[in-house]
Amino acid sequence: MLNRNFTQNNREQEESLKRLENAINQIFNKQSSKLSYDELYHAVYILVINRQQEQLYNETKLFLENNIKMKIKGFSIICQEKILHELLSLWREVNEMFVGIKSIYLFLNKNYIASKKLPTLLFISRNLFSKYFLNESGDLYEKLMNEMMDSFRKDRNNEIIDKVSLLGISSMMVI
Repeated sequence: MLNRNFTQNNREQEESLKRLENAINQIFNKQSSKLSYDELYHAVYILVINRQQEQLYNETKLFLENNIKMKIKGFSIICQEKILHELLSLWREVNEMFVGIKSIYLFLNKNYIASKKLPTLLFISRNLFSKYFLNESGDLYEKLMNEMMDSFRKDRNNEIIDKVSLLGISSMMVI
């Protein structure tokens, strides 16, 4: 999976990238308690000071995309009526992961992403989530829209609806 374009004498850089890939996988698998923030920040630092920022940025986008795709495979809707709550719970969980990953990459954000005016990894992560979970051609999108429309109808008929989940899903879709 790793793109091996590092120079021969930069084994430490390759190990740093591998360490970061493993860290992102662990974060998405909820095994982050085994990670050292300092080691991961240092791995990013090594790559940035050795002018591997572009590769680090691109590889990290791939790591994130692959993990989001795995989350999709693991996501199932138990019942149609709970789709709002289930998807919102997943969004909150994944968003916490994104924020954790963002903190590891602060050095890259400051020294590369901002200067090149590129989308941040947090922004990319959130967009990937929307792209894969909420694409308009997907089954989940249709189920979600049906449940939201049903909630709006219930609200108009003065029935009780889960307004917190509805608001959360609406703001998630605005990203």
